Amino acid sequence: MKKRWISIALVCTTALALAACGANAGKEEASGAGTSQAVEGADTGETGFAAEEKTYPDEAYIMFINPSDYVTVGDYSNLSVEVTRKREVTDEDVENSVQQIMANNQIETEITDRTDVREGDIVDIDYVGKVDGQEYDNGSDQGLHLEVGSDVMGIEGFDDGLIGHKKGETVTLNLTFPEDYGTSDLAGQPVVFEVTINGIYTYTEPELTDEYIASLQLTDDRGKLLKTADDFRAYTREQLEMEADTQFKQEFQQKAIEQLRTIAEYKGDLPEAYRGRIYDYYHDEIQQEADVSGMTIEEVCEAYNIDLDNIADTYTKDMLLLAAIANQEGVSVDEAGARKYLEEQYTANADYFSMMGMTSSEDYASMVDIRAAQESLLLNSVLDLLQEKIKIVEVEPTEEDLEALPDEDFEMGTEDLNEYEEETEEGPNPEDLEPLEDIEDGEASD
Repeated sequence: MKKRWISIALVCTTALALAACGANAGKEEASGAGTSQAVEGADTGETGFAAEEKTYPDEAYIMFINPSDYVTVGDYSNLSVEVTRKREVTDEDVENSVQQIMANNQIETEITDRTDVREGDIVDIDYVGKVDGQEYDNGSDQGLHLEVGSDVMGIEGFDDGLIGHKKGETVTLNLTFPEDYGTSDLAGQPVVFEVTINGIYTYTEPELTDEYIASLQLTDDRGKLLKTADDFRAYTREQLEMEADTQFKQEFQQKAIEQLRTIAEYKGDLPEAYRGRIYDYYHDEIQQEADVSGMTIEEVCEAYNIDLDNIADTYTKDMLLLAAIANQEGVSVDEAGARKYLEEQYTANADYFSMMGMTSSEDYASMVDIRAAQESLLLNSVLDLLQEKIKIVEVEPTEEDLEALPDEDFEMGTEDLNEYEEETEEGPNPEDLEPLEDIEDGEASD
């Protein structure tokens, strides 16, 4: 499994947070001054993509670079930035979000007042598909729940062929695979499905009651069990407030970086090892997207308007600038500090990490490139400091801002509550990556 660390707060520079890759657990080498670490550019998996292993020296990490060799920081003591006033979470916001969560977590309820299948029903079916009398590969399933009309099977006539038939009935469907069917040897071929209808269901929205919440065995971010509807509302409020804090912080960081760029002076070439590591990360991420989509990396970059060189240059410049401020302000994070932070994050999110297969803080730390974690914490610390150093002028939200209300953005389903991990300073998820769409039109600002 690929080791990585997401630099959570650094969304201000390229919209994609930097994830540093590390060695497999069995290949890990000691990290620290004067050492290098084998790193794996991408996971192998269903995509079939595997980047070549790379070895990065210490100077590929910002803590081992002297930023003053590359940039001079201007006087930021009189800088000010306009940031949209942080939205106050109201009782109405909480209730709207709770109702949305309930609506997004509808449960299947068996229909008992009729036995015939209708459009929009959920049917529990067993099926076997045969071509020329022989079951084709992966051509059967049992207990499949299918919404009639959703065309999950991707074969014209399958859903419609069930309408009007009854629970307990076995239906024979004589159909044809579409010409563009994903499996080329089946495309355009006639197929016969024998489908048994085991049950007919509909979606119903659960009622928010103490009994319902208690039955879910949900916990909040501190591991406290949510026992009542009021507990759930309180947790929802916390998440909305966290989201409001994060939006405010990210807007400040983006605008602060933009202001700092205007007073910075860069000298000569960028540090080759560090820039190369940044370039490799984005290149590998886009290569995976290309592999999944069947495109070349050049085609993906063209489709998303991505300039990899520009992204790498801009990210490197911004990180050098923040590192220079860290030196100037006396901010530092050593390896021990990074490991302590990982331990704290594991303790605060033990259930979550356990579901990820990590049963101890040591397991978690083994999945992380510690130098990248150290780098991330250092740069996040600088951004936090800048929020104290730079004057913030709060402005009223625009009409566009008001359209994106928290209850529209907050999409945490009840079945996901124990897995929920907001991308804030509350803790990193070493496996989640930001989507490629986040760097659409992704020329990071010069």
